[in-house]
Amino acid sequence: MKKISGCIYKHSKQRSNYTNGFKHKRKRNIHKQGVFIGSEVEIYDNSIVNTGAIVEHHTVIAPHCNVTPGAILNFCKLGEGVYVGSGSTIIQLVEIAPYTIIGAGATVVKTIKESGTYVGVPARRIK
Repeated sequence: MKKISGCIYKHSKQRSNYTNGFKHKRKRNIHKQGVFIGSEVEIYDNSIVNTGAIVEHHTVIAPHCNVTPGAILNFCKLGEGVYVGSGSTIIQLVEIAPYTIIGAGATVVKTIKESGTYVGVPARRIK
């Protein structure tokens, strides 16, 4: 593990690495420069955390998720294949259903149980 300017990059081939409680659950994750990852964060296979994203403590990011620039995740759980738009905020103790899209600038304040596209403040499902 190599820590550069608030980023955590995985360069080793080990199945699980730890830095301040951060756990790479699988390989092939992409964490770009300028990402903040808090303690006790779990990021699974093939997930992308982009520049400027903030992933706070006790967050779980399931496989195939994409967290775009400026997104803030705090104490939440993302299901498989979730896309979090730029500047979105996901508040504490929220779970997001698999294959859900969170629009840019949306604020999620409640658990999302049904897949779909959610936008606005607070985030609501659109048809």
